[in-house]
Amino acid sequence: MNSCYLMMTNRCNMACSYCYEREYFKDDFKDISEETAKRAIDFLVENHKPGNKARPSEDINICYFGGEPTLNWEVLKKNIIYCRSIEQELKIKFGLYLLTNAKELPSPEEEFFKVLRDHNVKMQVSLDGCKEAHDSTRGHFDTIVNNARKIIENLNCHIIVRMTVTPHNVRHAYESFRAMADLSCTVNMVPIVEEEWTDETIAVAKEEFKKIMNYYQKLTRIKPVRFNVAENCLDGGFRHCQTGSSMISVTVDGIIYPCHRFQFHAEPEKNWKMGDIFKGVDRYPNFNGIFAKCYSCETNICHPCPSAFILKNGGRAPEYYCKWNKEIEDVVRSQASEVRAYNEKEVYMKKTDLILEGLGEIEKCLRKS
Repeated sequence: MNSCYLMMTNRCNMACSYCYEREYFKDDFKDISEETAKRAIDFLVENHKPGNKARPSEDINICYFGGEPTLNWEVLKKNIIYCRSIEQELKIKFGLYLLTNAKELPSPEEEFFKVLRDHNVKMQVSLDGCKEAHDSTRGHFDTIVNNARKIIENLNCHIIVRMTVTPHNVRHAYESFRAMADLSCTVNMVPIVEEEWTDETIAVAKEEFKKIMNYYQKLTRIKPVRFNVAENCLDGGFRHCQTGSSMISVTVDGIIYPCHRFQFHAEPEKNWKMGDIFKGVDRYPNFNGIFAKCYSCETNICHPCPSAFILKNGGRAPEYYCKWNKEIEDVVRSQASEVRAYNEKEVYMKKTDLILEGLGEIEKCLRKS
């Protein structure tokens, strides 16, 4: 186990129209305690195998999740500090990530920014595109963008902005990409699985992504931008979800699920509970059958979600979801290849210039000597 969604709270300060948590948590607004959050970190350390990395520079990856995790700021802050405090002694490197809706920032903001900056916490802000698209499902666009800009300025780094693309907001996808790219250098657009994609909405999506790619190709000549759909379609291979194996989720009560979504299924403790952080893991889920169709698929941008497939289609990828991914990839691929070739050429030329500059300096030194 090297990745964990650590649920900081069941509370949220928003009411997104497509939220799968809202009904489940309506009578259970709990926060994780300092002791339980600390025990979750200790559990991950105890069950981590040396050399088994979450990412090339990270042994264990923690994503602070919710609800809205910043609503439990005092516990979140102490957990961040605890993770960094044990790294040197245990010779373990944590990757710390905070997923926030950015509607409200903890007070005082100066302390919030200092903790994130001093402890190298990476940020992802949920932003469902441009104002019209975002406010149709989530609301508070202006406030969120203002707070996201504060985060970027105070952390002196870019953030990831993530849009859940739905059949309702896809007609704004192009304007949404422009708004998100203006705010951040990393733009993630992810299609929703739980809502049905019709032939009509897929056709709209294709037209929007054609416009996105035309703009993206021009934009990358001006500023560095990473667009997940364009990048992923060129990086072949089935993206196997690691839920329930190397990745787990820990609830506010310390219960372990395969990922954060499974606690919202029917009778989750009976059907999906793996154990808890106090006594350990009792069972592991088997998702092999769910991915049977995915292994032979040539589409690269898809990220199969066992939880969504189980809830929506009895454990199989819905046909409309497969079609969305295949047809959007067909739209994106050629220009994505051109963008990557251009970027690689630019990097090569810059490296060449640096080498030549260095050789020139060496020649000057030799002449003087």
